[in-house]
Amino acid sequence: MKLQLLGTAAAEGWPAVFCGCGYCERARELGGKNIRSRSQAVIDDCILVDLPPDTYMHMALNGLKLYEIEHLIVTHSHGDHWQPWELIMRGPGFSQKNAGVLTVYGNAAVMDGVRKIYNEQPGTEKYVACRQLKPFESVRIGKYEITALRALHKRDEECLLYLVGDGADRILYGLDTGCFPEDTWAFLENVKLSTVVLDCTFQGRAEGTNHMGLPDNVKVRQRLLETGAANDKTAFIVHHFSHNGGLDHETLETEAAKAGFLAAYDGMTVGE
Repeated sequence: MKLQLLGTAAAEGWPAVFCGCGYCERARELGGKNIRSRSQAVIDDCILVDLPPDTYMHMALNGLKLYEIEHLIVTHSHGDHWQPWELIMRGPGFSQKNAGVLTVYGNAAVMDGVRKIYNEQPGTEKYVACRQLKPFESVRIGKYEITALRALHKRDEECLLYLVGDGADRILYGLDTGCFPEDTWAFLENVKLSTVVLDCTFQGRAEGTNHMGLPDNVKVRQRLLETGAANDKTAFIVHHFSHNGGLDHETLETEAAKAGFLAAYDGMTVGE
């Protein structure tokens, strides 16, 4: 499967939208892979992961035909991952033509966001459907099986990680989360992963309770290898970076490589 990481920053972007700290000024100076938009991904150009404020830019810069995408999986309701107002743009007066109904998959809070859009813009339900997923529930979309796993993040809702498999490959998309809950670990003992994407908000610092840094990523990677869920052919990628972590891309890339990871950047594509 092809995985494209459209945006790789935490909530504030990097450089952060209203910040003039040394880390943000350094990113502005260096440019290139140091400029990070809010996190979003697309799998095989047909399954969109999250709907952040930067979705329009991701569409424009990457040539994405979002009007053709019919499936959107959402991790949780934080605003850097979920902007349901954008869904109105699929309706009459905003979109003259799209390929079909977009189905949104997510937790109860995400479903509430979709229903608010139905109320705000009657008729949107003709173009946007929703299906709630609970941890460890799976749904089949054509050749793909999508399974929601429990994340360790926002405590007043069931935040989700996702497994996406096509029968040959399986991607674990693991953000926003701290080190995985035990019931998620128990589920992962029974799967084989080709690609693992992990939250690395704090980069060189451990955190582990809402987000992760490289020290946490190393522990997660080791446990996946020990349980047999991953092996030496599994691609490990760190993702979702905050300027509070302070590492420019080149430094992050070096440190991540030492630990067996690729460091994500906006537009990065892995697989085929």
